[in-house]
Amino acid sequence: MFQSVQKFIWMTAGSFVLIILMSITGELLKKYSNIPVEKIESEYAHYMIMIPLILFFVLIVAVVPLFLRIFTYLQISIGNGALAMVKFIRTHERIITYVVWIIMFIVSLIIVPTAIKDWLE
Repeated sequence: MFQSVQKFIWMTAGSFVLIILMSITGELLKKYSNIPVEKIESEYAHYMIMIPLILFFVLIVAVVPLFLRIFTYLQISIGNGALAMVKFIRTHERIITYVVWIIMFIVSLIIVPTAIKDWLE
């Protein structure tokens, strides 16, 4: 079990806020900038894709232990703490998190290159 999920809370909140701020900033730049949109999109296309993608991955990675902790806390609070599944998740929280992260990493190795290839075509 993770001792504290506070770092995951900060990672989740920080990446979510940064994604929203980047979206707002991008729209404001398109609307009020003197630079043509085509020039911005051609010169900064890699950054416009990679930075939000990295922030999205940070968000998704940080959410896994939070959801497990919230799930077990809520199950215990409604009286299901004695169930085998809840006990298993609670005692093996770290291992379950690592397994989910490994599965997500393997899937990302397949999906991301394909998505980038389709986007560039």
